[in-house]
Amino acid sequence: MGSVKKMNGVVIWTLALALLGGMAGGCAHKTPAQKAQEARLKEEKKRAKEQQKQAEARAKDEQKLAQARAQEQKKRAAEQQTRVAEQRRRDAEQQKRGVDQQNRDAEANRLAEAQAERNRRAADVRAGEERRAAEMKAVEQRRAEARASEGRRMAQSRADEQQRSANESKLNQDREIVAMRADQDRKSVDTRTREEKKQAEARMKEERKLADARAKEEKKAAEARKKEEARAAALARKRDREREKQFLTDEEEMHTIDAFTQAQAAAGAKADGMLFDSHFEGTQLNTAGQAKVNLMLQNRTDASEKANVYLALPENDANLAARRTSLDQYLQSTGLNTNVQVKSGENPAMRAPASRGLLTYTKTDSDHQGTGDSSGYTSPGMGSPRQGSSPETK
Repeated sequence: MGSVKKMNGVVIWTLALALLGGMAGGCAHKTPAQKAQEARLKEEKKRAKEQQKQAEARAKDEQKLAQARAQEQKKRAAEQQTRVAEQRRRDAEQQKRGVDQQNRDAEANRLAEAQAERNRRAADVRAGEERRAAEMKAVEQRRAEARASEGRRMAQSRADEQQRSANESKLNQDREIVAMRADQDRKSVDTRTREEKKQAEARMKEERKLADARAKEEKKAAEARKKEEARAAALARKRDREREKQFLTDEEEMHTIDAFTQAQAAAGAKADGMLFDSHFEGTQLNTAGQAKVNLMLQNRTDASEKANVYLALPENDANLAARRTSLDQYLQSTGLNTNVQVKSGENPAMRAPASRGLLTYTKTDSDHQGTGDSSGYTSPGMGSPRQGSSPETK
């Protein structure tokens, strides 16, 4: 813009000089110097016009360059805004993934709490059943004691009646005979009572051994389930970390909660280990039975690990042999038959002995008298009723 103003000034001064020269030429004849001056003025005027054109061209170029720079700056500003928006979008997606992960963790915790509640309720049900069985057994034992006491009382009554109805001359002899018979009856009753007590103690010891063995098996199974769940959780966390490195996730890939649920289902099926009538359609293994068999056998660490599948069906089931054959064929076709043994009947590991409730049953009866053994178990008293009570009111 400064060069344009300068050229405009040169043009104005050139025009002024030309005007003065023309006025002077009109007054007199032009001299050679004046003609030379006019020629120079014309040349300068021509150069001034050319310079003005060049200046205008440069000004246009500078204006275009300024406009191009302004457009470039606008473009850069727009790109900067686009990058900021993209960064905000990525931040929002990252925040959403974090919220989703928190939701998945909360769902996993909820499922774990629900499973723990179900296990607690099942344990309460089993404890109630064991308690009722122990109560029934104690009632039967009390009835046996009452019957024994009644037998002793009736034997004594018979002896007394015989003594009263005997003759005076044979009173001493009859008393000795009655006393001998009563003593024999008491000895017989005491002998039976001791035998019953020994048998009861032997059964209690056997049940305690079975309970200890089952507790060890349950502990081993729980440790195996914990290891399996830990492996499944570690695998799920690894997959989650790999998915977080990508912008798009695979919808068909198993999520953490799915792996957790699958591990829980497999652990439950493996601990149960039984197929029921609902797992068969006639003589053929249905899809529900196939799914449970897969869950039972899918978590084996290797093919050398032994596994049992129990057919919890009635012994008089007419389709038992055909259903067993169908199960063997399915195991053979899927390649799961290695070290797998099919057994008839229920899984004995799912049963619980009544000895646990019996060990603490007598502590709930404040009026009960008994003798304690070395294990801390108090057996019911086998002697006569408490003073002031009778068999009828006991």
